[in-house]
Amino acid sequence: MKRLSHSVRKELEMNGIEFYPQKEFDDDIEDKSDNDKIRVCVHETMPFAVVGSDKEYQVNGKRVLGRKTPWGIIEVENPNHCEFAQLRDFLIRSHLQDLKEVTHNIHYETYRAKRLNENGGLHPITSNDTQESNL
Repeated sequence: MKRLSHSVRKELEMNGIEFYPQKEFDDDIEDKSDNDKIRVCVHETMPFAVVGSDKEYQVNGKRVLGRKTPWGIIEVENPNHCEFAQLRDFLIRSHLQDLKEVTHNIHYETYRAKRLNENGGLHPITSNDTQESNL
């Protein structure tokens, strides 16, 4: 898992692809300081190696979520197999506000602008709109 993560990280760096937090999030000194801490703290784990599954398997007498492979079962909650727990903690516990802001300010606003441009800035008129305006 660590070798794969390291290999993917090298590929991203060689191709100039940044991952969170990108330099453009360093708006002020406090943001830059917080982001530098994140970069140092999680640099070795990013990108996260995540395996998802909704199937349960019996492992050492207990039921675990996992994925069966030819060489064994990858356990979703086992930190030696998968970094899902770290990613969840990173997103939900320590960076939920960043996730909300990026979702709204970048993803939603990009979607909204695209839809407005497709419609010429106006919503298409339907027969219901015409009937309502006549009432």
